[in-house]
Amino acid sequence: MYGQQPIPFPSSNARWIEAVEWFEIGWDQTFYLRGDTTINNYDYAKVYLIGGHNFTDTTIGDYVGGIREDSTRKVYYLPEPHEGMPCMVSD
Repeated sequence: MYGQQPIPFPSSNARWIEAVEWFEIGWDQTFYLRGDTTINNYDYAKVYLIGGHNFTDTTIGDYVGGIREDSTRKVYYLPEPHEGMPCMVSD
């Protein structure tokens, strides 16, 4: 038997949209990866946030934290200390 090959977690050039709902109010947030940084001796891809569907300008986002995948395929997110934890859970 052959299984599919694992798909590595993106470490650059990735973008995704999350729909956020708070009571009757809803909006979209666009996250993207740009650049990398070292935090506690681990390499993380930098995660940025833009409100809405802005895919074209990746220079206006706010840095919200770092994300990395380890050798066992576990993914870790470390939020920027001043930003708190943004919504990064999708239905």
